[in-house]
Amino acid sequence: MLKHIVTGLLYCFLAAAIGYAGEEEWTKVSRQYSGVRCAAIHPDAPQVLLMGAGNTVLSSGDGGESWSAALIVRGEAAVINAVIFDPRDAQKIYACSSAGLYYSGSKGKHWNRVFKGRNRMQADALSIGIAGDTIYLGTSDGLFISHDEGRSWRKAAVGSGSLQVYSIACDARRPLAAYIASSSGVFKSEDKGNSWRQTFFSPCVAEEEAEEQEEGEIEEPQRAGAGFICFDQQDQHIFYLGTSRGIYRSKDNAETWERFENSGLLQPQVRFILSFPASVLYAMTARGIFVFKDDRWHEVSFRLYATQLYSLTSDKQGVLYAAAREGLFKRQAVSLQNITLCDDPLDPYSKGEPSIGLVQEAAIRYAEVSPEKIKRWRRDAARKAWLPEVTFGIDRDTSDLWHWEGGSTTRADDDCLVRGRDSIAWDVSLSWDLGELIWNDDQTSIDVRSRLMVELRQEILDEVTKVYFERLRTKMDIDHLSIEERAKRMEKEIKIRELTAMLDALTGGFFSQNIHNEKSQIPSTKFQ
Repeated sequence: MLKHIVTGLLYCFLAAAIGYAGEEEWTKVSRQYSGVRCAAIHPDAPQVLLMGAGNTVLSSGDGGESWSAALIVRGEAAVINAVIFDPRDAQKIYACSSAGLYYSGSKGKHWNRVFKGRNRMQADALSIGIAGDTIYLGTSDGLFISHDEGRSWRKAAVGSGSLQVYSIACDARRPLAAYIASSSGVFKSEDKGNSWRQTFFSPCVAEEEAEEQEEGEIEEPQRAGAGFICFDQQDQHIFYLGTSRGIYRSKDNAETWERFENSGLLQPQVRFILSFPASVLYAMTARGIFVFKDDRWHEVSFRLYATQLYSLTSDKQGVLYAAAREGLFKRQAVSLQNITLCDDPLDPYSKGEPSIGLVQEAAIRYAEVSPEKIKRWRRDAARKAWLPEVTFGIDRDTSDLWHWEGGSTTRADDDCLVRGRDSIAWDVSLSWDLGELIWNDDQTSIDVRSRLMVELRQEILDEVTKVYFERLRTKMDIDHLSIEERAKRMEKEIKIRELTAMLDALTGGFFSQNIHNEKSQIPSTKFQ
């Protein structure tokens, strides 16, 4: 047993050391700090960093080699949601927290709370944007605007009812314009926030299902609707929008939106999007970071050992900083020419296994709920009209059964009443009901069975699909675990075996029988 454990740990170590070909290393720069939700880089001095870890804003002047607390927000379950340098004057810093907005005009040495709201929802500052002399503050209870550096605030009339403002996009070259992404959709203003128009409506969706959580873990609530908005660094009239259903793009200054390519993203909910002048576009979900190339998204976070990602930022040189539950991670700028990109991000996890299509087909055949079965029934029912109704009749004539035998005087039986041979008549008739060529009552029965079979088939397909991709996600989780997390690794391995057994039960053992066959095919007679 000890031998197997040592071998497994050695294998994990080698796998982590080798990594993926061409994949740059992500390094943790937050030292002992974890629970980092946001980060900011000084626009002119990239070695000056800020990050929000829990209820504390920490600063570093040496690129993350050392950190010191700049601001501690008091209050129950207080958290730092965003931190930014003022684009007009980098000595000014703003920190959005669950207890209001804090401001420092002395490079983070002294802080004042400049907004606290009237209630707990208004105090929960989620996002901030600065355009000229106007500050836009997004909270869990709407948008607030200040024209005097935070000394006074007014609530903007945006939408109807209460909405959560998740992100704000402002452009210094257009100080009158502002754009917000919220739980209700996208709103834009072209007069310093005096009036707002909604240009994107969030889909009406029931409450999103929460992702499965590990015991003892706390997941960040899903951002329903429009979660993040930014403009293209190459063309200021192009905007990108991250939503709970994927990415959208606008080419006319956020007026109309079209669905952007989402192929390659492992999760539909996009939390952050970064655009660079050299046509480099990044997207971040809760579990991965992706770069857009060749009309699809490619993951660049294979060696980022984090279970929950919160935000993404970068300096002017394109160096990426990812804020995660495990801390703040850094990676050098991505070169689209040199990086090795997989055609399919799931290839490392599904190689040598049957595809989801083959597994679904195997499950359908094993359960005998193939659509061909109903089609065959319908064809046979239509052909039934050509078969005649056969009627067979038989009759026995008894009128000549008894008779007198006579005409001779020498035979013993003359002049006697004797029983004659039976007189039997029979007939066969054939009849057709040609009206059944157009319709027959069996079609009604088939319709009922077809509806029940469709429902059963859909339930089977849903279960197979859920188990199949849950198995892939579990394999990805194992890849993101560190060597020290031995207990979690063992739990994940057991879960993979459990999910494999479930797939075998749904497909009659097809999955395991073809798990090492890259060209697996369903035998033509196995499930007949």
